[in-house]
Amino acid sequence: MEGTRYAFHDDAVYLIEAARSSARQPVTYFDEIDQVVHTFEDGVLEIGTDYTDYRSYYLALDGGELSAVLRIPNGEGADEYALDQDDEEDLAQRLAQVARPMRLAARLAQVDVAALWDETMAALFRHDPAHDGRSFDDTLDREDLVGSIHAVLTQSGRLASWEWKSFGEEGVAEINALLAQRGHDANMLPYASAQESKRIFRSDDFSAAVLEWFDSRLAPHGWTLAAISPFDEYQPFALFRTESLGEVRALLEQLGIQSEASLLTTR
Repeated sequence: MEGTRYAFHDDAVYLIEAARSSARQPVTYFDEIDQVVHTFEDGVLEIGTDYTDYRSYYLALDGGELSAVLRIPNGEGADEYALDQDDEEDLAQRLAQVARPMRLAARLAQVDVAALWDETMAALFRHDPAHDGRSFDDTLDREDLVGSIHAVLTQSGRLASWEWKSFGEEGVAEINALLAQRGHDANMLPYASAQESKRIFRSDDFSAAVLEWFDSRLAPHGWTLAAISPFDEYQPFALFRTESLGEVRALLEQLGIQSEASLLTTR
């Protein structure tokens, strides 16, 4: 669709430009999650799928203008279609699954991961009187930094997971359990009332509303809550000191861990 800036524009351009710069042509990308192969040849990036109709997405970059179409084989050739909303969402996910690990690998190649790890750990626990000074260096796995961060947060009583929709009961219970380890009352956070739950479920941005609900109750005690990658229906959440949130989130991002926090805290 000419003139359209797709939500997946940056990931698509990143992959196309990376393929163009390769000395070996054609270039193939392998999606380890969906177990499909994508190919760049003659200026066109073909994003394969695992659908039974053998459909593929075709993307090209011409003078900064990104074009994208869907093609479905018909026996003699292929029928070509403009992308609808479902196609765009599907394609965005497939591009991200390949582009994001490549970006992380490129970023990590330019930084001293061990030093960044130490800096991140220091920022995490600098304002935490309950931290007993243990070293978590032995958990560092350069092939799985997300898993390593999760391990550190779990060991230090900072990580809890629940389904987004169960925030008002299970989520509250999980966070109260973490807070109790830090000397707070075991029932410091009250469960969400029926009225509060209804308001949050009806909000335009459900995840932001959930985080703001927690933040308004945690902030007076010096804590805040952030959702950290991977983002899913069953979500890991980390408990951070409010004063260190910005610093920790910036360091985690450099390690490839994305986070989402309440706008009340990040303003």
